[in-house]
Amino acid sequence: MGALAALFIFICVKAAQNAPKSIWLRFLLIGLLNGTFALFIPAMMGIGYDTVNQAITGHLPWMLLLAYALGKLCISGLNLGLGQPAGVIGPMLFIGACAGAALGEAGNYFAPDMASANGYYAMLGMAAMMSACLQAPLTALMTLLELTNNPNIILPAMLVVVISNLTASEIFKQKSLFPRLLQLRGLTTDTSPVEQMLRQNSVLSVAEKNIKVVPKFATIETLKLALNGNPVWLVIHNEKGILAALAAADAANLLMNEEGLKEWLEEDAEGDQVINLMAIPGQRLTCKSISMRANLQEALDVMIDDQIDCLTIHYGKEVNTASVMGIIEHDKIHNYYRYTH
Repeated sequence: MGALAALFIFICVKAAQNAPKSIWLRFLLIGLLNGTFALFIPAMMGIGYDTVNQAITGHLPWMLLLAYALGKLCISGLNLGLGQPAGVIGPMLFIGACAGAALGEAGNYFAPDMASANGYYAMLGMAAMMSACLQAPLTALMTLLELTNNPNIILPAMLVVVISNLTASEIFKQKSLFPRLLQLRGLTTDTSPVEQMLRQNSVLSVAEKNIKVVPKFATIETLKLALNGNPVWLVIHNEKGILAALAAADAANLLMNEEGLKEWLEEDAEGDQVINLMAIPGQRLTCKSISMRANLQEALDVMIDDQIDCLTIHYGKEVNTASVMGIIEHDKIHNYYRYTH
C-alpha cells in the first residue's frame, strides 16, 4: 500500500508538472484518457462503491482486483494532475479495497488456515492507502472505525497504516499529496505564525491612504493643489504608468524655497513652467501595483522579489491613476507585525 500510494502521488505530480496550460486541451486529454480506460475497465467509471462492496464480500478474482486497483490508480492520478475538479478520498478507498482484497486472495491461497476473510484485508487496505497518500494516520484510523464500527480492527490497522506511511515517505520519499500539489501552484502549508498573521490581513489595513496622484511634469499650481490636505506621499505618473512615490514634505519644502525652486523649473512643449518631480531632491520610493484584494504576505513577497520600496494599491481590474487607493511600504508591514501584534 505504501508503494501504491507513492506511485499515485508520483503520477499526480508528474501529470500536474507536464499539464498543458490550455484548460480546453486539459479537458480533452481527460476525456480521451477516461474513455480509453473505460473501454477496457468499465468498473473505473463512477464512484465505484459497488466495486468496493464486491471486493469486501469476496466476489472478485485476484487478477481483476489488481487490474481495478492499478487502472483506478493511473486514471485517478492523471485526472487529478490534469486539474479535473474531483474528489480524492473515493479513489483512494477504491484502490485500497481492491489491492487489499487481492492480497487477501493471495493469503487464502498460500495459507488458508491462517488467513482471514477478504473483506478484512480490503478494509485494512483502504485505511493504509488513504493514510499513505495523505500522511494522515489518525484520520485513516477514525475513518476505518466509522466504516466497520468494530474497535478490534484498530490494532492491525495501526500496524499497516504506520508501515504504509513510512514506506511512502521514507523509502519512496513522497510527501503528502495535497502539499505537493500546492507547491506546484506556488503555495505552501509550512507557514510561520507571522506568515499566517500577514495572510489574514488585507493590504488596506496598513496602507497609507493620505496620498495624491500628480504627473511627472507638474506646474506650480498643480503641485500646490495636490499639497492641499497635507498628503504624506505624492504618487508620480506619466503616460506609461506610475513611476514612484515622492515624500510630499520634500515637495512642500521646495515650493517654500523660492530661490531653490527656480533651479528646477523647466519649460514644456506648450511653453508652461513645470517641475520634473523625478529630478528634484527628496525621498522617492520605487513602486509597482497590487490589487486591494491582496494580503500583506503577498505584498511583502512582491516587494522582496522585485526589490522595490512600496506598492500602489488599486481597485478593479485596470491599473491606472484613477484607481489608486493608497500605497503600502515595506517597513510598514514589518512594523505592523512587530509592534501592532
